[in-house]
Amino acid sequence: MRTLLKTIFWLGSGLVLLLFVVILWASFGSVQKQRRTSDDPRYAAEGQKAVEEFLRTDAPSVLKQLGATNDLGSFLNLEGSGFLHPVWNVQGYHFLDLRRTARFDRGEVPVRILVTEGRVTAPGLESVGKPKIEGGTILVSHPDLHP
Repeated sequence: MRTLLKTIFWLGSGLVLLLFVVILWASFGSVQKQRRTSDDPRYAAEGQKAVEEFLRTDAPSVLKQLGATNDLGSFLNLEGSGFLHPVWNVQGYHFLDLRRTARFDRGEVPVRILVTEGRVTAPGLESVGKPKIEGGTILVSHPDLHP
């Protein structure tokens, strides 16, 4: 009887400890998520603005690098809103994933923009970096973006 009570006591204590750890982990995750998401819309907007300027100044070269075969004329604007956080991040840096449609005088092109963590992708950066194209995706570093 005594060993049964000891076993129940230790199992109960273990469950209480496990519950405490789970609650603590969830609360830290919630605080981290709130901190991360509070400024992310601003970072996404600033990254998008840099990409719009990039498209406005060098649209033919950008379109060629993105795989567009036709001359679509002058850049008008980017359509779309929102962003995604990386679900599975193997790049080694945090980023925001923006899916947009680039509108030109004579057509449209779907565009994927990654606003990346500047302290990793461009150390020493003090303002939003110059966009570059890699693998059909436009990358732009933001100095304040962090996980």
